[in-house]
Amino acid sequence: MPDETFSGLVTVARHGEEQHRGCGIYTVNNHVFTANHVIEKVLGRRVVSSDRGTAQADIRFPWAADPKSPVVATLLRNEERDDVATLRLSGPAPEGIQPCLIVPDADRRALVGKTARIQAWIESSEETWIETTISGPHGPSRYQLDTTSIQGYTVKPGFSGAPVWIKRNENEWFVVGMMVRASRKARSVSEMLSSARLATRYAFQERYVGTLTDKMLWFRENAIQSILSDLARRERKGLQKHQCDAVYDALNQVQLSFSDLDGLAGWVFSPSSHLQRFRDLYYDWNHLPRMPRERRDRHDDLTRVKNELMSELGQTRSLVLQHVNMNRIVDRSIDHLEELYGNHTDLFPAIGSTVSNYHSRFGSTTEA
Repeated sequence: MPDETFSGLVTVARHGEEQHRGCGIYTVNNHVFTANHVIEKVLGRRVVSSDRGTAQADIRFPWAADPKSPVVATLLRNEERDDVATLRLSGPAPEGIQPCLIVPDADRRALVGKTARIQAWIESSEETWIETTISGPHGPSRYQLDTTSIQGYTVKPGFSGAPVWIKRNENEWFVVGMMVRASRKARSVSEMLSSARLATRYAFQERYVGTLTDKMLWFRENAIQSILSDLARRERKGLQKHQCDAVYDALNQVQLSFSDLDGLAGWVFSPSSHLQRFRDLYYDWNHLPRMPRERRDRHDDLTRVKNELMSELGQTRSLVLQHVNMNRIVDRSIDHLEELYGNHTDLFPAIGSTVSNYHSRFGSTTEA
């Protein structure tokens, strides 16, 4: 069996048959992504709205101990334009199979020119790795791939729904897209749907529950709101320099945490960049002289960014992509907020209440 990192590749077949119609990406919460046209091949017709929640397919895991034994999956959602479908397994994946680690492509330009690998399974019961170059965006949610072969193969029918992997560090591979089509004129040219599109537009219909995920969602909804609430009480007078420095450090820590959490979950809205902007604006505004026009202008900017943050924080629709380090990231930020409250109890009552509620709900923070 290969590295478990890559064991989440699946094949999709008509219910009760072995011949696979395409590939898919097994991810967390027993969900599978595949191409919509793969499901159409499974059904032998176009997908209609009544198929959602009823249409079924057989999902096989080539790297399972028994690769021929299927797990039945039900169609949850599909979209013709993006050519993507989401299914849910009727039971757990086989032992030893790990969900693919999907990372949203926050900056589309960062992927252009990168070398990636397409992992697929062809009908001759053989795994295929194809090296490809991400040549550039193709529309709002796709990338064009220029492909060369590692094993003598080019992109061919049956690759649809396959994961596209990219190497970030020495031993870390992540899925950055899903194969959706190959050019009819040149098999070396193909397209993938971006991981960001998968992670945000096609997030699970029901919230993924579990202690760690609930902890992250609770932190997302409460940490920033408590800071903003306490700062709103001081907007007229501002803070003394040492107090503002402490707030800056706390905002910086929370912003870094949200940036780290972006790699663990795909959000409809990620507050990381807005929070960074708010942190810098607040620090500059608090250190400006009390009356000049630039201070008023900066305060208007501060209010606008704060309102944007507050209006978006209630959105919890997300696709939790992996749990690695989630506990440590959230606990570390709570520890910093607790330290801020301990040093300035009179200034930050909302933060104190948030920390207390966190411990009541999830217990003491843990050292990873």
